[in-house]
Amino acid sequence: MPIDPVPSDLPERLRELRRLRRQTLSELSAAAGVSVAHLSRIEKGKRQPSLDVLLRVASTYGMSLGQLIGPERPSAHEVIREHGADSVSQGPHAAMRLISGAFPGLTCVRYDVSAQWSSQTAHHVGEEWIFVLSGSVRVKIEGTTETLVAGDAMHFDAWNPHRLTAEKDGASLLLVSSGTPIHEPTPQGS
Repeated sequence: MPIDPVPSDLPERLRELRRLRRQTLSELSAAAGVSVAHLSRIEKGKRQPSLDVLLRVASTYGMSLGQLIGPERPSAHEVIREHGADSVSQGPHAAMRLISGAFPGLTCVRYDVSAQWSSQTAHHVGEEWIFVLSGSVRVKIEGTTETLVAGDAMHFDAWNPHRLTAEKDGASLLLVSSGTPIHEPTPQGS
């Protein structure tokens, strides 16, 4: 799902980050698992990146999503107010708001989803933690499906492909936090 609205300087910022690291588009593509063509269109402002692509690029650079798309860190702490949180994505079945700051290592997104919502299957370096504030959601991971209801949490190695789907009984409100790994990811099949 593409982010909306894209910070106006995001394409320029992504290109500059890559150049500062002396990386080619091909090298970033290989490290992040995103096609060269797609990365090129994003850097030219011709495509809006999805949350998954932004998380992959941020992880490749050892940054949080907040560092990648947010403002420079203004102080030793940040307060993210409900009405000041950056919209990461808005669609017919989901609204996602970035509720973490620009500090490295942690990205937290608030998902407000309808009963028709389902994420794309994703996997990325790091850990993921899900907390259900209201409603219920199914998490498919490692060939199993876990149903989480209000008050439940799940913590897992985000390298494992995972997909979230809202239950059909109504809207759900989730907190999803991704962090840098505490260990190296274990590739699938190992």
